[in-house]
Amino acid sequence: MKRSRKRLILPIVFLVLTLALQIWIFSNSMKDAEESGEQSAQVVEVVKPVYEEILPAVNVPPTYENISHYVRKTAHFTEFFGLGVLTLLTVWFFRPAGKKKLLYLLCPLLCFLTALSDEAIQLSSEGRGPQWSDVLLDLCGALAGILIAFLIALLIRAIRRKIHRKKVLRNESM
Repeated sequence: MKRSRKRLILPIVFLVLTLALQIWIFSNSMKDAEESGEQSAQVVEVVKPVYEEILPAVNVPPTYENISHYVRKTAHFTEFFGLGVLTLLTVWFFRPAGKKKLLYLLCPLLCFLTALSDEAIQLSSEGRGPQWSDVLLDLCGALAGILIAFLIALLIRAIRRKIHRKKVLRNESM
């Protein structure tokens, strides 16, 4: 009973988290240029000391404009990294019989469609516009998230199997 309840709850939890992150991503794109700029400025002030150390090491002057640019690009990658993780976990815990492998292919597709939609939303946001480079960056973040979540899930499954085998061997030897 406990295991079947867990199999029902986890996919729903991850689906809700995935949808919530998509809504948050879209809500950020609905902000006009001024509001988005103010939000970025707040983040820039927090991370400015870190970027002032990193940017000169890669021959980029640590100007406010450069720091702001990299903060925005890091935000794109990070948001979609999280979306990739959550999308993969939703599919991982969904586990429909026989169709699991096919659903894994939907993870990057769903993230790509989210990235396209995200940039399309900016067409109606005052002072903002879509950028194909952001779609590509979003997709890279999503793919990185999917890959890392998949590797961690495989590692956890291997550890659980090893623990299960030890229990079985222990029970057989008794």
